[in-house]
Amino acid sequence: MSRPLLTLYDLDRPALKALSSELRAALTAADVDALAQLLELGESAREVLASFPRVVEPFLLPQHHARAKLLWASLRRIAKKRALTCVSRSDSPALEGRLRAFEPLRDDRQAAVLVDKLLNPQRLPWFLRRRGASGGWLDGDQCQQLATRMRRLRPRLTPELQAFADVLRQLDADAVLHDGL
Repeated sequence: MSRPLLTLYDLDRPALKALSSELRAALTAADVDALAQLLELGESAREVLASFPRVVEPFLLPQHHARAKLLWASLRRIAKKRALTCVSRSDSPALEGRLRAFEPLRDDRQAAVLVDKLLNPQRLPWFLRRRGASGGWLDGDQCQQLATRMRRLRPRLTPELQAFADVLRQLDADAVLHDGL
């Protein structure tokens, strides 16, 4: 079994908030047409959405459920299109393990707290969480704080952590790190 690779995204928080509001409005109003338009669904996917007794139901089902899978994928695709820009994808499947358990990084208490936030999916909106996936976000200041702390540790960091720190340092925005989008 191969381990997933982490991807770092530039997060447009106002765009993500707008998407969340539009999604909430369509779901609350039980408006199939508004939700289909928001998710840019084709006719067959719109028919799948309309086949549920309540418009919210596909999003209460597991993301891998046969009838809900396409709708979940559309929602994540739209979230990425509107609010996330890929900055970097790790070449190493070891990056997540290094972030979670590399002693020099974990010994720096403030760095460890920031890394934990960056890998905590509970910090993401419900529609960006995937079962078993890692992901989280940091605001721009927190990204720079983590990059600075990692720069101080650079001689002790592994190559994949050094590469991650370099990308993080260049990022001048809020960031999402995820292995399942």
